[in-house]
Amino acid sequence: MRPILFCDRISPPVRSVFLLIRELNLDVEKRTVNLLKRENHHEDFIKINPLRTVPVLKDNDLILTDSHAILLYLCEKHDNSGRLFPKDDPNLRFRILNKLFYNGCLFFRRDSDMMTEIFRKRCINLSGHRVKIRECFNHLEEFLRETTFMAANHMTLADLAILPTLSTVNAFIPVEEGTWPRTIEWLNRMKSLPYYEAENQSGIDELLLAIRKHVE
Repeated sequence: MRPILFCDRISPPVRSVFLLIRELNLDVEKRTVNLLKRENHHEDFIKINPLRTVPVLKDNDLILTDSHAILLYLCEKHDNSGRLFPKDDPNLRFRILNKLFYNGCLFFRRDSDMMTEIFRKRCINLSGHRVKIRECFNHLEEFLRETTFMAANHMTLADLAILPTLSTVNAFIPVEEGTWPRTIEWLNRMKSLPYYEAENQSGIDELLLAIRKHVE
């Protein structure tokens, strides 16, 4: 039985899972839960995930409700190459985990706070978020000081998790090449993935369209 992913592509965490699914060429059933229509508050979905968030992965009796847990699970189960979350390099595994926790606990939280204010106030006022988001750009620039990717000199789960967050906030608060050159170089490198447009940019475009309709 195929795993089921409950998702909405406007969500950066959802798109991180989309990227991994394409990278590993996995057969996963996608079921859309429209956040803007508040389908995540429907009773049948709350029974699956009381947190009312996406993504959610259901694989037989296992239900995972955090994107980073989903990334780790799919990688542990299906990444035969061992490059995205290497089984034989504990130091690198923990460097990757460190970046995953950073994304989930800090970077995406700041993105989420910004999006929540935009939708609640029906206007785009970034004044209260610009400093915090740019502080995250500083963090990423430091992450890339020693390695060409976020945790290593090749792409890992850390990159697939951070990419949707950064590319989303970049649409509102641009990463300036003169200030964060390593981050821009990394972002451009990740945008060259053959599935980037389909699995990430399309979701950003859908989000921007929804915001334009919402604030008009």
